[in-house]
Amino acid sequence: MLKVIEDRRIRRLGGTREIAVDVRVIAATHRDLRQLVGAQQFREDLLHRLDLYRIQIPPLRNRGEDILNLAELLLQRLSKSIVSPAKGSARWETKVVGLSLAGERAGASA
Repeated sequence: MLKVIEDRRIRRLGGTREIAVDVRVIAATHRDLRQLVGAQQFREDLLHRLDLYRIQIPPLRNRGEDILNLAELLLQRLSKSIVSPAKGSARWETKVVGLSLAGERAGASA
């Protein structure tokens, strides 16, 4: 990855020529990468390349309003995947059961 970031070129697996790329990398972790560099578990040169802009985001558990917004977004996405009987491609009862089970699974895994 460091080579791609520095050279802005890649070679496809099994390829013979390099291809120019213009990429931006967004990386996230819950670990302290500086501490990992000190323990020689993460490359310092890669950290230097990745650490251009730092954004600190508090954990979701500390952002109650965001949880509600995300839940609403997920419900909207799920509702788009549900086919109504007016479209004729699925029975509505089956989809309600599926929706109910998805909600129960989500609650159980939370």
